[in-house]
Amino acid sequence: NVQTPTTQPSVEPTIENTNVLGSGDVRVGLILPLTQGSGPSLVGTSMRNAAELAIAESGGSDISLMVFDDQSSPEGASGATQSALAQGAELIIGPLYANNVREASRLARGAGKSMIAFSTDTNVASRGTYLLSFLVEGYVNRIVDFAAQRGKKSFAALVPENDYGTVALAEFQQAAARRNIRVQAIERYAP
Repeated sequence: NVQTPTTQPSVEPTIENTNVLGSGDVRVGLILPLTQGSGPSLVGTSMRNAAELAIAESGGSDISLMVFDDQSSPEGASGATQSALAQGAELIIGPLYANNVREASRLARGAGKSMIAFSTDTNVASRGTYLLSFLVEGYVNRIVDFAAQRGKKSFAALVPENDYGTVALAEFQQAAARRNIRVQAIERYAP
């Protein structure tokens, strides 16, 4: 009894928590923090929904946006970036968090692909890694300028102990010095 082999259609590799938005020929990897800890991430889900809306509004015929979960960690960003590159991504969009951007950038650069990240930390930008975000330095300067224009001469800062907080604190101290404002206290906290 001889069986005739059947031809299977080729199936592109996929990973868990991956989906594709759009149907175009240009493949773009979108790396988002879809999960955090043991549950879904509100910010990642919101960003994914925004991407889906943008693709739907544009017609989605030029690109295929492959969505990957970085699990809100550098290790997850590494895995997501590797998967995106293995699935033919010509460009990487994301991740969001600075430590994740550092890891993803290293891999994208090694593959000769550009990345547009969402981090607010300008320290993660480099040749081939660009930022599409509102930078914390601008926020800090506007807040300090606003308060100084209203006659405030003494400030205190409550700053998270993370990369964002470190960048914000450095800019705060520079902005206060430029405006000749006294910094009364600085307190750091675990985010």
